[in-house]
Amino acid sequence: MDILITGDAIFTGTELLRNAYLYIRDGKVEALGEGLPPEDATYASLVIGGPHRIVVPGIPWPVDPIGYLAKTPRCEPEKISCETRRALGPDEASASLAAVLEAHTHGIAVPLLVVSSVSTAIQIAEMLGGEYGALI
Repeated sequence: MDILITGDAIFTGTELLRNAYLYIRDGKVEALGEGLPPEDATYASLVIGGPHRIVVPGIPWPVDPIGYLAKTPRCEPEKISCETRRALGPDEASASLAAVLEAHTHGIAVPLLVVSSVSTAIQIAEMLGGEYGALI
């Protein structure tokens, strides 16, 4: 599958390209630049982006549910509510849910769950949708 992503700006991690495009073929970056994309990129299977869009790399982040709950023992308004914390239950996927939601509110694109098994990451994906990595 090939993907063409366009935007007013693309941040590569080191530089900012204006009025730019990113062309991905079979999971690898084939072309990146400013201005119009190469002609063969215009026939991509999926075209996303457009005017007024800013494209940035995804940000992975390790999410430790036990560490999260230990850091926020009180039910503070800016953290997860007491009602939500009580509803989570004792299992690892439920405990991870609060930490994953916190990561998403800070713009983390790919939470890497610190868990005891990959099945926890699968359960979180089923509950919230999206993709998650697992650090075991």
